[in-house]
Amino acid sequence: MVNGSILGQVSSSYTFTSASGTYTALSSPTTITTLFSPNWDDGVSSSLTIPFNFIFNGTSYTSCNVSTNGFITFGSTTPTNNYSPISSSESYSGAISAFGRDLASSTSGNNIVYGTEGTAPNRTFVIQWINAQRYYNSSLRNGYYNFQIRLSEGTNIIQIKYGSCSTDYATGINVQVGLRGSSNGDYNNRATDSNWASTVAGGSSSSTCTTKYINSTSSVNPTSGLTYTWTPKVPTITSLGSTGGCEGATITINGTNLSGATAANVKIGGTSVSSITSNSGTVIKAVIGPGTTGYVTVKTAGGTATSSGIFTVNTVPTAAGTITGTENVCQGSNNITYTVPAISGATSYVWSYLGAGATLNGSANTVVTTTNSVSINFSTTATTGFLNVKGQSPCGVGAVSPNFAIQVNSLPPNPIREIITHEKWPGDKDGAIKLKIPTALRFDGPIPGVTKAVSNQDGNPIYNDGVYLNGSLLNNLTGFTVEGWVNTDVTVGNVSLFGQNDIIEMGFLNNKVELYSKRITSSTGNYVSDIVYPIDGKWHHIAGTGDKLGMTIYIDGNPQKRWTYTYPKDTVLNYGSNTNNTWIARQVFDDTDLQPFTGQIVKVGFWNRALTQAEITALAGGGFHDYTTADAGLIAGYNFY
Repeated sequence: MVNGSILGQVSSSYTFTSASGTYTALSSPTTITTLFSPNWDDGVSSSLTIPFNFIFNGTSYTSCNVSTNGFITFGSTTPTNNYSPISSSESYSGAISAFGRDLASSTSGNNIVYGTEGTAPNRTFVIQWINAQRYYNSSLRNGYYNFQIRLSEGTNIIQIKYGSCSTDYATGINVQVGLRGSSNGDYNNRATDSNWASTVAGGSSSSTCTTKYINSTSSVNPTSGLTYTWTPKVPTITSLGSTGGCEGATITINGTNLSGATAANVKIGGTSVSSITSNSGTVIKAVIGPGTTGYVTVKTAGGTATSSGIFTVNTVPTAAGTITGTENVCQGSNNITYTVPAISGATSYVWSYLGAGATLNGSANTVVTTTNSVSINFSTTATTGFLNVKGQSPCGVGAVSPNFAIQVNSLPPNPIREIITHEKWPGDKDGAIKLKIPTALRFDGPIPGVTKAVSNQDGNPIYNDGVYLNGSLLNNLTGFTVEGWVNTDVTVGNVSLFGQNDIIEMGFLNNKVELYSKRITSSTGNYVSDIVYPIDGKWHHIAGTGDKLGMTIYIDGNPQKRWTYTYPKDTVLNYGSNTNNTWIARQVFDDTDLQPFTGQIVKVGFWNRALTQAEITALAGGGFHDYTTADAGLIAGYNFY
């Protein structure tokens, strides 16, 4: 069996050494299997299983074919009864020849056997010829030759080891010894006509080593224990031609001893390249497959080389998914965030708004981001439109997302300003109240230089504007909403907005919105605070809600912060009661410290339930809402225009 597609070069992938040693024939406890028994001649085995993956010439094999003529081959092509395995033009994928020659045996016990020595992961697979005899001029010549082909697990080292070899036949008989690649133009063989211990590299695929008898004390034969070793060269990666590329592009790998690498064994991030277009031993050019970013590895018979740096495999991004974010916004809204699920393969995101008056990430209506989110500012003249996004990479652009519709609501009209001070309006907790005056209420706050209280119709200092509602409207509530439209530029210190002291209070603390309540089961007050109010001279809708689990602050219909009660939850909420009046623009945070508000208020609503986010968004984004008795849960609603 073979794994891989492009073979390497045995001519440059292996180093050769020759050494003397001891020949040890296969013996017990090694299991010895007879492959050929006398009289064997011109035989080729069926596929013989190698008990481990053996890499030969850059390709991993788990089987081989054995020829009685002193060699083995790899690949799907079975050799014929040829006697010259290295110079043969047959199409097997590779060969190892120990004694390539027409060989035979006619003597009992002169078998060809095989077995496996050692234990995993250090096993050696051995094919052994016992007393092989040479044919010459159509006759079996005297003399016996013993030898082994040895394949080592893990190291992929090839050894040919010779045992007892002798003859009294004086005519030289030549044999082929060495390695052949996928063709006879690729060889790593040996040659000698006088001394097997001092062979030279073969000058051609047909180079041979001579065997013959000289005299009673001399012959040209392998000595017992002579060992030829072919060791795969250890590969290295010294550099990569680039740090990244697209699928289908070429990666250049520079290194040493890269011969023998196959496409299957050149990997990026653990995924094999599609193909190798060239391999000089020092430079591999390969086509990038659908791999993953990671280190580059090159595996040969000599080992595995790993790059020092990571190679990025870029792909064309997948189609963008569905955008999420706020569907209804008001003109003048800023920093509204929209997000799309991360797009596989994208190195950046192209966002576009199909409408007028919107800027993305503070620049234009089309921007490129490195993340999967974008922030949009809607000008005071922005129009309804669509947002879409697509991923891009150096390899191309992915399909665009579905259009995300954004409804841009007009700002409420800016009322004609008329200063109205020291007004007192009756409340009505049984229904909606519409106060018909020609403008929004304007509260001018403290009058500079006036430090002494001056009584007016409600007995409070003249410079402390406010509207009290002639009663305690927020007692004994199990849920609540306080909301209204506000235009203010000054929020220094604790500033009252609307509510009932010590029950439900909403206002400002140094430009930040606060919501306070004190449930009857709580020993201390509960705050939602630190919500930055946009000081921009524009109208903004502010709302605070309370339910069984906690309180929430909204600005312009968008939830800003949620505070959850930490003490035990009640089955029935009750925010308590007292005799304090419900106020607008003063005396909300402290019944004695008036804490006046400066600015304009055009609408205020008090509700006996926590409105939903959708209801709050409708109040904030659908234009001014005229309160009526049809509003479920409305305690009192005030339209100051």
